[in-house]
Amino acid sequence: MVQTCEKLKQDLKKLEPIEFYMKYIIKSYNWYFEEVLEREEQELINITDDFKEIIMKNFKVGFHSVQMVGSAKIGFSLSPKKSFREFIRFDSNSEDYEDKYDKVSDLDLAIISPRLFEEIWAAIRTANKVKRLPAKKYNSITNAIFNGYINDSSLEYVTGGLHLVKDTINSANVELKDTFSIPNPISYRIYRSWEDLENYQLIGIENARRNIL
Repeated sequence: MVQTCEKLKQDLKKLEPIEFYMKYIIKSYNWYFEEVLEREEQELINITDDFKEIIMKNFKVGFHSVQMVGSAKIGFSLSPKKSFREFIRFDSNSEDYEDKYDKVSDLDLAIISPRLFEEIWAAIRTANKVKRLPAKKYNSITNAIFNGYINDSSLEYVTGGLHLVKDTINSANVELKDTFSIPNPISYRIYRSWEDLENYQLIGIENARRNIL
């Protein structure tokens, strides 16, 4: 199935946000696996299962607790700031690559685990040291936690009891990249619940929809 930006915009206009969320985020079609990894349609279910299994094993979460989201999942960013920009592939042969883009796109992975969320949050609260942060960054991190998720990028500001989480992320990245030859960076967001993931996604979908209506 070839995904086009125009088709996404049409569905944003005609579908309710929850319908769009179910069709493009929750259901099994994965733009990255088909278009970037160039896997045949009959392979997609198996590769999705194998991908989830690696995350499940490394993070010790349930098989159905892993969900790819963002532009890797649907091919385009819904962020109004990015104006439906297509997923930016890694291209080591492009001489003007860094001039054309600030950076390549990440594979955004959502891990839904109340246990893992609470463990990371507890480790942050009791960390040996939290680096001094600009107010904007501090507000971004605390707002995320209040809304039920923690970004892996936030962990770099904390020292102490989070080394196991950081090691898990590194281990998962190595295995995913080796198994599937993924050239793009991978980012993780730990959600407290499926409801928190849904709420976050629906806000983004509603904003994107409002931007084109």
